[in-house]
Amino acid sequence: MKISIPPIHIAIFTNRTKAAISNARTRLAKRLLGEQNSTEKLDAFISDLQ
Repeated sequence: MKISIPPIHIAIFTNRTKAAISNARTRLAKRLLGEQNSTEKLDAFISDLQ
């Protein structure tokens, strides 16, 4: 089961800043998809995983 948790809630749960979470998501998107600033595509990619 996948849940959509906004970056601000992830930041609160992990005791990090929202900017740190956003930077991590951007780096992950670049590594997985080869594109920078494609966090929406990253969300879609994760949603499609089974």
